[in-house]
Amino acid sequence: MHIFNTTMILPFVAFTAAVLLAGCASTDATRVEEDFGTSVRQMVDAQIYDPEAAKNPRKDPPMGLDGVQAEAVLDVYREHVGDPEEVTETLRIEISE
Repeated sequence: MHIFNTTMILPFVAFTAAVLLAGCASTDATRVEEDFGTSVRQMVDAQIYDPEAAKNPRKDPPMGLDGVQAEAVLDVYREHVGDPEEVTETLRIEISE
């Protein structure tokens, strides 16, 4: 049975604690923190068809679709899109050697 010498363990524990606490001492923003969210903003910006129109939207509403017609389109969309009964074929995956 070994008896640990506290004179050898104490410096090791102090050194380990100092190293662990030194990692938490930084107050400057890291490269990741400075760049946080940039990729999401770039992706959203890339999805805008006309950036100038997005910056200066029109004041008048878009013309060409009647409200009754739009409601009919939405009703059909809500009834039939994603209807699981329309999927009739089974998925078959073949794996060969």
